[in-house]
Amino acid sequence: MPHLSRRTTPAALALSLTLLTALPALADLQAGRIAFSAGDFATAFKEFNAVAETGDSSGQYLAGEMLIQGRGVTKDVRRGMTLLEASARNGHVGAQSMVGALYAFGQDMPADYAKALSFLRPAAQAGDVHAQNNLAALTYFGLGTPRDIVDALHWAKRASSKRLVAAIKLEQEIESQATPEQVKAAVERMTQPLSPPAPVPGPAPTAQVAAAPKPAAAPPSKPEAKPVATAAATPARTAPTKPEPAPAPVSPPPPPPPPTTAAPAAAPTPAASAPANIADAAPMAPNTVPISRPAPKPAAAAPAPAPPPATAPVAAPVAGGWVIQVGSLPSREEAEKHWKVIAAKQSGLLGGRQPSMVQADLGAKGIYTRVFLTGFADQASAAGLCSRLKAAGTDCLVKKGP
Repeated sequence: MPHLSRRTTPAALALSLTLLTALPALADLQAGRIAFSAGDFATAFKEFNAVAETGDSSGQYLAGEMLIQGRGVTKDVRRGMTLLEASARNGHVGAQSMVGALYAFGQDMPADYAKALSFLRPAAQAGDVHAQNNLAALTYFGLGTPRDIVDALHWAKRASSKRLVAAIKLEQEIESQATPEQVKAAVERMTQPLSPPAPVPGPAPTAQVAAAPKPAAAPPSKPEAKPVATAAATPARTAPTKPEPAPAPVSPPPPPPPPTTAAPAAAPTPAASAPANIADAAPMAPNTVPISRPAPKPAAAAPAPAPPPATAPVAAPVAGGWVIQVGSLPSREEAEKHWKVIAAKQSGLLGGRQPSMVQADLGAKGIYTRVFLTGFADQASAAGLCSRLKAAGTDCLVKKGP
């Protein structure tokens, strides 16, 4: 019987070398996930960052997210965004959704709706539910793009079909403003398959980011429950051991009412949350975009003004402590209405907590009223409640107290 020799071709050798090179990266990712689950965020960041420096998109995503949150490492939004954008350009859908949400929300950076759209659209086309919701919100309000009721309703319907609470509310709001013809066109578009995701525009990064900053001194001792980013997770889960421990992307904050009949949108009810779609223990969670209906036209004869409604009681903010932001709205009245909805819906989780209403100057957008839950001893306890709220359909983001 003739002897058949096996010759290793250059292509086979290259493939083998590639696979062998990938093994340490996979091991580092697994080690990072194990550390993250144990609450050892400093070690988790070290492992994820080592993988990120090889150009791996999952490592870039995880390390970038932890940098933006300041979890296990000194907070560095600029460097975190560099990593997240590199991951997004490498095709990581979760990173695309999160970067788009962060640019839409403008948390710790100037809002840039054009950039937000360039990252959200590919993620939405890839099926990311939070990206679809955030893309619908930006398109509905004409932020960074011409207002398009049909396209906005189409994306809101896709997201609401996956039972995302924020998207269901947004779909109802858009339908209330759409004509029957526009609704029909959006439904017809729903029956068409999604286009293949387009690459994120812009040059890919040419250099690796600088060495990791100094890890934070004392990571939390207990693992935190974290939603998994599928465009921002909604189901409650403990820190992932297989999926990536990422907070959910956030929905865009409410813009000033456009010069149309559209009602102003409310900031992520954490995401982010922020863009709300900003998250459970980081400014990355809000995905809910509560929207105010347009005010009815005034009657011919205005009745005598009614006495002002009683305002919701507020809790005094804890200076320097950790808070959970559950809303950011254009007026105190809207913020109080928004809180009443949350309090009724999440009474079991809130346990009688009262909000702190804090005004924030957002520059060109005007003065917004932010709704905070206060009184948390540390970041971990705030993140835990935020995670449970998001799992129950209310977006939020955790941040240092005002």
